[in-house]
Amino acid sequence: MTRRKYKPKLRFKKKKEMAVKAILILIFAGISAAAPSFYGSVKKSFSKTVNFSKENISSVKADLGNNFLDAEIKKTFSGLAGMKYSSSLEKNIREYFLKEKPFIGGLEIKHNPLTGTLSIKGKEEKPCAKIKESEYSFILRSGRVAENPYEKGDFLEVSCKKDCRFDASFAAFVEDIKKISENEGFYVKTLFYEGANSSPRVEFSDGSVADWGGYEFTQEKLKKLKTVFEDLKNKSEGPYKADLRFFENGKIIISQRKSN
Repeated sequence: MTRRKYKPKLRFKKKKEMAVKAILILIFAGISAAAPSFYGSVKKSFSKTVNFSKENISSVKADLGNNFLDAEIKKTFSGLAGMKYSSSLEKNIREYFLKEKPFIGGLEIKHNPLTGTLSIKGKEEKPCAKIKESEYSFILRSGRVAENPYEKGDFLEVSCKKDCRFDASFAAFVEDIKKISENEGFYVKTLFYEGANSSPRVEFSDGSVADWGGYEFTQEKLKKLKTVFEDLKNKSEGPYKADLRFFENGKIIISQRKSN
């Protein structure tokens, strides 16, 4: 029996391994070359689908603590939809509020670049008195005068025909005299104001008046006047006229008020 000789196939195996490696290298090189263009196209397509920055205004949202006012502001600025938000646009909005809605304080204007929403926030500055000669004009606590058709309430009336410029000290005086007079049951009807250099005149519900002088000693003046007027009612018929401009010196001048 003839024995077959074994021939090793090492050389063929090595050739096969080398061929496989060569194929893998070519495949990897092809993928590497195609990768930049592939990811670039994906990135470009994704950026078209999702817009992370909306410079234009898509909608307007108002939060001013008053539903009617919110609706008015949204309607007023609804025309901004589609316009590009900018610092100059924000400045114009602030100027509008300063001129048309001066009773709005703490104004915040923000634009959301993700949603395109323009948010306008603020708070109504509450008035302390109403201008008698105007239906909607009020004196704010800062002393500024503002028209507010949405304001409702029982306010002390200030008659002003000449110099209707007020400051915070006058506004504080108005609040004090209204509150104290109500607590004393000695009600103030109207304040007559003729300018910062003039003494305000106070008219009471019984028709009596007083040249008030300075804004100090409001409670003391009211209590003293109430006592004096009640005492006078037993002696002479009112209404009366009082001069409190020298109250600090301990002087009060009282007379009968002449009928107009």
